[in-house]
Order: sequence, then structure tokens, then C-alpha cells
Amino acid sequence: MPTIIRFGGGAGDGAQKLVVNVDSGATVTARKGSVAVSAVSENGQAVLELDEAGTYTVSASKDGTTTPDVKTATVPQELTLSFVAAELNTNSWEMIKAVSDAGQGANYWSVGDTKDVTLSGTWQSLNVSNVTVKAFIIGFNHNSAVEGANRIHFLMGKIGTAMVAFCDSQYGNRTGGAYFTMNTTDTNSYGWKGSRMHKTVLGNDGTPDNPLQGSLMAVLPEDLRAVMKPVTKYTLNSTIEGVSETTDYAFLLAEYEIFGTRTYADTREQSKQAQYDYFKAGNPKVFHKHSATTTAVIAWLRSPYASISTSFCAVSTSGTAGNGNASSSLGVAPGFCA
Repeated sequence: MPTIIRFGGGAGDGAQKLVVNVDSGATVTARKGSVAVSAVSENGQAVLELDEAGTYTVSASKDGTTTPDVKTATVPQELTLSFVAAELNTNSWEMIKAVSDAGQGANYWSVGDTKDVTLSGTWQSLNVSNVTVKAFIIGFNHNSAVEGANRIHFLMGKIGTAMVAFCDSQYGNRTGGAYFTMNTTDTNSYGWKGSRMHKTVLGNDGTPDNPLQGSLMAVLPEDLRAVMKPVTKYTLNSTIEGVSETTDYAFLLAEYEIFGTRTYADTREQSKQAQYDYFKAGNPKVFHKHSATTTAVIAWLRSPYASISTSFCAVSTSGTAGNGNASSSLGVAPGFCA
């Protein structure tokens, strides 16, 4: 339940009254310096008498749970705090980010939990208006020493119970148009960093607050884009220099991140990567067509095929390691962090 905080003048003695509408039994605390004032909510309301105006941090707690989005208020001001819902999908993206910022995601939710995302617009040549997919958690603070701390990693996604990849009208064909290809020609020479998939299809040449037209980020809902966090990914971007980093808002999985081993990727990649907990737990690795969820499809991975300059790694229709020509349109299952 939202916690509504109102600051107002006291009864003629200069006191400031803090009125908080919150679950009965919750304890609300306002802090300023060494001063802390608390009150317990009765009949859905807590009233705190503050001796002086100023800036306070305000939080609420109940049954051992504290609102993660502790906020700062300068009297007078109205604020909203919220408790975390046990069901991931019930929480707003703003709340999910607040929990993530506090590094508490695994204390509330589990790997595999889902959150609905409704896409709207045209992604390359694919119309995804009002397509709802479940983003699901694949790891908490995954590989954080390398990729960044206080991040919940998601894959997008599932429809029903099927793990899906998005496919356009040219799926399985080589094409140079606005389709789900790694590159417009059969080359992996510039790795993930220089690929069309990285820059244009997913939209890392833009940002969530200024998305590239026709990219994945441009069709995501605004509330999700507002909380997306950049993540540092390492991939083989040069056969001479080895693995190097990219700062991604949207990414594809690497071969090692899904399989925990390498088949076609360069052996150097895994020194900077880790298998995601969702796949480490033995969950299925088969992707299905987003518009026909009983049909298995080949899904792109970001790892270049180490020994062939024309291809990138992929997940086969049987859920094993595979590969495809870079100019082929295949399934796209994007990841992101909040």
C-alpha cells in the first residue's frame, strides 16, 4: 500500500506535524541529524510531531520489512513511499529499481519471477504494438565485479510458459534490410561492439531517455526505460586484441552466459563472463517464436564464431550451441538490467 506523507504546521508552538497514511501497525520514522521521531500507524494513519522544520529522511517498516525507497523531505512537502509486493509483477518498475538500488532483490524475489512488459511500435520491420511479453529474472547482481553491482538482470522473455525470441518476416533468410540480423553482410569482424544488432536493432547507439527510432528501446514502455541501468559486458570484439567491454542498456546473451561452457565462441570470452543462474539451474534453453509459441527457433547470441569470420553464435532449435551467418535474420531475446 502506498505511504502518503504530508507535512503541515503544528498547533501554534512551531511544531511540524507529519501525517502518514500507511498500513496499520507500520512504524514510520523521520530522521534529521541525530534526531529520530517515530510513530506507529493506528487505523491506517501515523502522526509524528516534529519540533522543527528542516530536511528529514522518512521510512516505514512492518513485520521486518522496510520501504526500500527511503526518501528525503523538506518541510512542508508531500511524499509517497511504498512497501514491496511479494509478487514481482505487482510492483512498479520504480519499486523494482529501488529494491535493486538497495541490493535487496534476492531478499524479495526469485530467479525466474516475471514482470509483464507491453511493447508498442515498430521494431525494425516488426510491428509489436500491444505485444505483451514477460520479462523474467535471470540473475541478481550477476557477475557484479565485472558488470556492475546493484543490478537485477532480466531476459525478455516469456509468453505463457514458453521462453520466446522475437522473429520478423525474414526469419531464417539472409537479408540486408531492417531485420533481425547481426550485420547486413556475413561478417563478425567488428565483434559485438561493432555489430548492427548491438548498435541499431537493440539501440545501444541511443539511450533509454533518447531511444534510437526503430530499435528495441524505442518500443519499450516509458516506465521501464526510466529505470534501465547500463551494464558492462565483455565480448570478443577483436580477434587480435581479445575481449573488450561495451556499455549496454540492452544486450544478447553470450554463449558462455547461457551454456556455462564454450563450443563456438572464443575461449577468452569466459574469463570475463559467468553463466546466468537461471540457466545454471537447468532451465530449458529452447527459444520459441514469439508469435507461435509452440515453434522452436534459432536465437542469436552476441559471441562471434571464433574460427569463422562470417558468423555469430546462436542457440539451436534443440537448445544446444549453434551458429548462423551474420546477415541471417534469426530470433532475438534481449536482456536488460534494472
